[in-house]
Parts: sequence; structure tokens; C-alpha cells
Amino acid sequence: MRRLIYLPVSLLLLVSGMIWGQTPSVHLESGGVTITVICESTGAYSFVGTNDVGAIGTFALFESGSGSPAPGHITDQGNNTAILDPVGLDGGYRVVYSYTVDMITYSVPGNFSVTLLDNIVIQGLPETVCKNDSPYPLVPVPSLSDPGATYTFSGPGVSGNQSTGYNYNPASSQVSEGWIQISLFYNASNGCQVLNSISIYNSFRDN
Repeated sequence: MRRLIYLPVSLLLLVSGMIWGQTPSVHLESGGVTITVICESTGAYSFVGTNDVGAIGTFALFESGSGSPAPGHITDQGNNTAILDPVGLDGGYRVVYSYTVDMITYSVPGNFSVTLLDNIVIQGLPETVCKNDSPYPLVPVPSLSDPGATYTFSGPGVSGNQSTGYNYNPASSQVSEGWIQISLFYNASNGCQVLNSISIYNSFRDN
């Protein structure tokens, strides 16, 4: 019967002790650089696992809070690396790297977080508005699940601040007919940042 040895380690899975000669580790990297936060879906991300005996291990992904499996996002390369597709992930996750030596399975976990900011959506803001519409509140959707995020809107017809709320007023004298752009600088609580431009078409309408 196989025995499972689970090594509880901290972020980046750096194992300080040695159990039966094994000092496994695993980390998430992008472009050869170790990371713990993913901010956009367009990057290339992979897990790298190591062990002292060169055994080939496997990777599994779980939600940090619930511990539920997060299938379908890892492609194991069969060489102690695995490709991670972050699309559809949001929040904290734990990767577990496991391998077997002499009928003993060693597993080492590590944590990372995902906040994809490449497709920020403004809640309730249509692409086309009318000049005599009432002001529209500007609320970036990721902030609803990230109370520690900070953000700033700017552009014609934009007023307010984060504490009192931002609004876009199409009736403002600053707003002309046609396409205008509203800029959003968003800073997530995990350090992810993005500067986005949102395009809105302003149409005149008879009262």
C-alpha cells in the first residue's frame, strides 16, 4: 500500500526540512520569472516541480477557500512542468505537486491568486447612450468582489470619486455627439494594475 506524505509549506512551496531525503518544491512562473499573482489571461504561465531524485510528478489545482478541485486548467507536460490556462479562474488557488518514490507519495502545495484585468466590464453601462439620459454610475465589476481595490475614472462627462461614486453624464457640455473614451486606472488589492479605455457612443435624441 502506498503511503501519502503531505508536506505543509508556505508560499512558493520552499521546503525547509528534509523528509526521507526529499526536498520537493514547486512554483508558478511566467517568462522564466517566479510569480504568485496572475493579472492577465494573455501571458504564458506554467508550474515547475522539482525533487531530489528526478522522479516525474503530477500537478492538481484546487480553490484555496473551499478546497474544491479546479479541473480543466492544467496541461501536464510529463516532465515536471505543466501549462496553466487562467481563463475562467478568479481568486485564490492552490497547486499540489505530487510524485512517488519507493511506494511513498510526496505532495507539496503552493498558493497563488488570479485577478484577470484584461477584460474589465463597467456594470450597467451600455455601449450607446443618449444625450438626454440620466447620469450612469461607473462601477468596474472586479471591484465588487475585491473591496480592497482602488480605481479612478476620467474623461469627458465623468465626475465623482471612489468613495462617493463615479458617474458619467452624457448631458454634460463636455460630451459631444459620437464616440468618446473614458479612462479607467484599476489597482487590485493583490497588486494587479491596468489602465483601460472604455468607448461609448453618444447619440442625440429629440425630447
